[in-house]
Amino acid sequence: MDASAVLYGATAPTALTDNAALTYLGSLVPGLSGQFDDGAIAPLKLLPAALVPTTVAAAFRLQ
Repeated sequence: MDASAVLYGATAPTALTDNAALTYLGSLVPGLSGQFDDGAIAPLKLLPAALVPTTVAAAFRLQ
């Protein structure tokens, strides 16, 4: 595989596995519920925000 294929192939799985590891580690903290009051953080709103830096990184990789 060339470098671009590795970059694009690793982007999605890395996001999933990193989040799974952080969720697991967070579950080990006593008294941490993992919830945000009144929907303070909306996961679906985080997705577009995460796409911006990912797109910028990919664009610089192509140059």
